Amino acid sequence: LRRAATLRPRHLPTLNNLAFACLQAGHAREAESAARAALAADPAHGRARANLAHALLRQAAYTRAQIELSRAAQAARDPALWLELANVRLNLGRAAEALTAFDQAIALAPPDLAQIESSRLLAMHYDDGLGAAEIFAAHRAWAARHGGVEARRPQRRPGSDRALRIGYVSPRLHRSSPAALLAPVLESHDRQAFEIVCYACSHHEDDMTRRMRRAATSWREAADLDDAQLAELMREDGIDIAVDLAGHTPGHRLGAFALRPAPVAMSWLDYFDTTGLSQIDALVTDRWHSPPGDAQPFTEALVRLPGLRFCWEPPADAPEVSAPPSSRGRPFTFGSFNRLAKLSPRALALWSEALRAVPGSRLLLKSPSLDNPEEHGPLRERFQRHGIDPDRIEIRGQSEHRRMLQEYGDIDVALDSFPYSGCIVTLEALWMGRPVLALRGSSFVARQSAAILSCAGQEGLVASDDADFVAKAAGLARDGGALARISGELRGRVAACGITDARAFTRGLEDAYRELW
Repeated sequence: LRRAATLRPRHLPTLNNLAFACLQAGHAREAESAARAALAADPAHGRARANLAHALLRQAAYTRAQIELSRAAQAARDPALWLELANVRLNLGRAAEALTAFDQAIALAPPDLAQIESSRLLAMHYDDGLGAAEIFAAHRAWAARHGGVEARRPQRRPGSDRALRIGYVSPRLHRSSPAALLAPVLESHDRQAFEIVCYACSHHEDDMTRRMRRAATSWREAADLDDAQLAELMREDGIDIAVDLAGHTPGHRLGAFALRPAPVAMSWLDYFDTTGLSQIDALVTDRWHSPPGDAQPFTEALVRLPGLRFCWEPPADAPEVSAPPSSRGRPFTFGSFNRLAKLSPRALALWSEALRAVPGSRLLLKSPSLDNPEEHGPLRERFQRHGIDPDRIEIRGQSEHRRMLQEYGDIDVALDSFPYSGCIVTLEALWMGRPVLALRGSSFVARQSAAILSCAGQEGLVASDDADFVAKAAGLARDGGALARISGELRGRVAACGITDARAFTRGLEDAYRELW
């Protein structure tokens, strides 16, 4: 193709095929060059525009990529391009614009409409302009369109004292955040009282997959099964309680749950809202994520565990906790290692207020979306519009996990995101001895960090409102002695509060299974 392009430098099929081949081979810059040559020959060519957008994405040039994707999507009326545009906008922290792109993809009625609409439901939680009632109504509408099938529950198998068969269904039974939370539970289940069947709904396999397969009673490869086949397999396996581990996250199998594959169905772990399905009986939570009397609506009954709604296995290779940088003569530094998608306009504005309240302080932002330096300028400009000198904002891209944990040594205090609060990133910050300053949110997803902090006995880091958030940020910056003491104690407090006790957590989860059964 390179030789052909040399011979015919304006031949569109050659240039487009070269761009595509370069993308497949990992040569993003050459793909960009070929796509630009194709556009020079025909500026209206949709495939060339899409190739250019994909080449920019491979270089993490999200701002330019979203411009090209927008042009390509409008020209081609391709739902896949609109979906990509939505995800790029989300990665840039532009949730409201992402929802508009999702709407365009949905309007074209693609074959995977249910999954795309689920992606839109997930994206709604990033938008600080949406309320719980509106989000709940969207979940119920999804269920009415995609889950309103007639199916009878399987008969309960007889025997009151027999082992219950639990079916865990997930597309992420490989190295991922939900798998890291699930693996210790699988290994801690009481094998006399429970039989564990895992349904792996993707072809991805790695060391985490093998670890979980060893821990399960049975393992089913379900990636190639449609929803009806998966539901039938669970019925044949005699599952008593089917547990959805995905909610509306990508690759979910809620369509199978709509077909009532087991006498009892639950949702747990990788989602933070209702599924909207009346066929799912219960949702696993706790008193911090879902306090009694909370107004957030769910179609499922809420099952509150005695501790946090999950347990966590700290990274075995985590570096030792280091002293806060301000105690070593460096400027006081706030930080966030959350995905850039979580940087809502409200969070950005409030973080800016915290910076103003602590003169001379800095903010370190680290995210995979920031690998390309050309993305740093637009992000600094967003803070500049709030009166923050761009030089006070330090930006870093992704790094190897242990190195990332080590970088917590470069910040004094982590700032939580909202309305989509942190979870694993909050636990890792605490484990590395860094206080996480959070808001007490009004929804499940907005309370994740507050729940973790409360469970760990750190309620003093949970702000009641915006003014309290800024006051707490300034207070931590003023009292270096208290900050150093908190930093030195956090790892021990997290270890002692039960979050890391997989055996105790699993007994509580099993009690919930028995009670629901």
